[in-house]
Amino acid sequence: MKFSRIASVPALVFVLAACASTPTTAKYEALLETLKGRSEKDLIDVWGPPDSTYELGAEKYLTYEQTGSVYVSASDPAFSEGLAGGRSHTRGISSMRGYYMDTSCKTTFILTGGAIKEWRHEGNSCKTSRDVAAESAPAEVPS
Repeated sequence: MKFSRIASVPALVFVLAACASTPTTAKYEALLETLKGRSEKDLIDVWGPPDSTYELGAEKYLTYEQTGSVYVSASDPAFSEGLAGGRSHTRGISSMRGYYMDTSCKTTFILTGGAIKEWRHEGNSCKTSRDVAAESAPAEVPS
């Protein structure tokens, strides 16, 4: 019994470490929240020049876009076993070939009076593994 408890501690540490470094949208949004109130210059110093800008009245919109693709590897086939007519049989249920999936993230910062007031994002890769809740450094380009 003692061995299983001791063996489970490293496993728990491994699982927690893996969760901590998993990119999530929640972490990305937490990172964006740290930028509220910062100046346009601060944003450009860290994220670089925006891909597009737009002004409407007193508001300025700075948009950053990232696109790419990731390879999703093939899955192993799944099988089903059963009995039919008194005979055992196995049949393949599914398998999937590998494929490339397009990724994108479009983040727009809305500035009023030269400071970031709000943000919005869209896309399937607006994620980061950086946990800004656990640090106090300025927000950088997400990784």
